[in-house]
Amino acid sequence: MHPVLFSLGQGFVVHTYGVLVTVGYLVGAWIGTRDFRKSGQPPATFVGFALWALLGSFAGARLLYVIVTGGRIWEGGAVFLGGVLGALVALVVFVLVKRARPGPLVDAAALGLPFGHAFGRLGCFAAGCCFGKEWHGPFAVSFGPGSLASDPAATGTGTPPLFPTQPFEALLELGLGLALVFLRKRKRYHGQIALTWVVGYALVRTAVEVFRGDSSRGLVIPIELPSVAAWLGLERHDPLFLSTSQAISIVLALAAISLLATMALARRETRRA
Repeated sequence: MHPVLFSLGQGFVVHTYGVLVTVGYLVGAWIGTRDFRKSGQPPATFVGFALWALLGSFAGARLLYVIVTGGRIWEGGAVFLGGVLGALVALVVFVLVKRARPGPLVDAAALGLPFGHAFGRLGCFAAGCCFGKEWHGPFAVSFGPGSLASDPAATGTGTPPLFPTQPFEALLELGLGLALVFLRKRKRYHGQIALTWVVGYALVRTAVEVFRGDSSRGLVIPIELPSVAAWLGLERHDPLFLSTSQAISIVLALAAISLLATMALARRETRRA
């Protein structure tokens, strides 16, 4: 854990999380802008959308965090999937106001998202948030006293070995991003990359949530699978499902798969005609 990147005196502190999230946003926006330009669209349109999406995602991430945890809107905390929903609202408003084509926009954004999100998860690792369950397997990590992962009641002690959820998800995000780059060369219609990202991220998030140990993410229905938990190296009675993020991921994945299937059938009928 390295929450503070550097400080100047007593009043100016630069947090590692904020720096890495900013780097992730810039990397994602850069990749998206390049792809948007390759699609024959004006780069300025995507830059404008990226700013709208930033505001929408920030509002959505904060709002879902407040709904899930019961916290106050002005306090810290965010949920990534809430940011996705907020960005979708921003997309609808942007398309209506600017009369932009949504297909190229969402595909370009989806191509940059996994790479940017990977930096964000490394920021979580530095801050000690989004931590994993107790785990004694390889690459287990521990966070020191005073971290978000440590028990505030256990003064002066850190955490037991935990599953490294943050770097684990960062690696999965990079894998998803590379898969989308591969698919981009074989793209057949606008929206294909974005829908594939939804399915891919839903799978990533559902898997990572199995190992998450922070209770703030919330459980819709606690489902225990003792034999599976033991096989994974977790406590037998740790709930593996169904967190708020898993529930949202499943709904989004089913919707995206339905749209992908509909588009595939439509293309097949068009070829037959």
